[in-house]
Amino acid sequence: MYAGGGQVLAAETIGPLYPSAYGSTKLPDGFLIQASGGTDVYVIRGGKKSLIHRPILDRWLKEAHYFKHDVIVKLSPPELAKYADTSARNDFYMGRILTTGSTRYFIDDKLRRRPISPSVQAALKYPSRNVYTVPSGILDVFPDGSAITRTDRHPGGTVVYHGAYHGGVVYLIRGDDTKHEFLQDYAYETLGFPWSSQILPTTAAELKLYKRGAHISTYPDGWIIGVGGSNYLVQRGKLRWIASKAVFDALGYNPKYVLTVFPEFFKNYVVGQPVSAFKGVRASVSQSSADRAAGLVSGASGAFEGLSTETQKLLS
Repeated sequence: MYAGGGQVLAAETIGPLYPSAYGSTKLPDGFLIQASGGTDVYVIRGGKKSLIHRPILDRWLKEAHYFKHDVIVKLSPPELAKYADTSARNDFYMGRILTTGSTRYFIDDKLRRRPISPSVQAALKYPSRNVYTVPSGILDVFPDGSAITRTDRHPGGTVVYHGAYHGGVVYLIRGDDTKHEFLQDYAYETLGFPWSSQILPTTAAELKLYKRGAHISTYPDGWIIGVGGSNYLVQRGKLRWIASKAVFDALGYNPKYVLTVFPEFFKNYVVGQPVSAFKGVRASVSQSSADRAAGLVSGASGAFEGLSTETQKLLS
């Protein structure tokens, strides 16, 4: 069931509002796309397609508990070609070690390549399966950073766990020497971190070296969550209500990956404008139906941009 059914409930209508800021036919940033019959997989970034090294993608989806290769949206080759290429400098490389065959480079949380020697890699317990041989065209898009030489702490972009292998506390380490606890396992899997290849054991002594940063409980751009039978696109830290089933279907997103777990964390989002159109599909959306959809996530921080004053009072 979609809130308001995408039907006009009042004279004041909204739209059309598209899922991408880069055109009415573009999928939103964060979507994974691939040409039907092709092998290359991309993440949309800035309305363009950014290549993910296939072994990195395959290891993530092989080790992930909740996501598999059918999370990728398949497009016809002509449709994929409408997305211009941009550099491969994207978050799927964070925390990986890349090489073209000689020097190894760790990709940190600022997406810099930082030289790391085999001895430092071993001391920090990065496994050999976290090393990927990539074409020079991929490695060259990452700007240089300083060499990693310390072995008492991990560089930013590393994910560590403390406690039991399953059930321990998982943290993202940032380059400002902060640790950020993941409050749920779906959160780190949606960031593309494979479990056994990249999430490393750590000690209480090392954890004491980091300041505590904000918890991580929300999803990155391009994922869709479900609340009360309605679906919401995560975009720039906001939830955007997808105003009809027809619009949702047009996006090509696999409905099995609509995330409904841990709804208590949905309150951590601001709620943005609805998605009421994509390509030739358009839902007639009234202010009242948008208000109603916002009510389903009334625990969220704020309400839909443009909500009526009365509804904002009800939700506050």
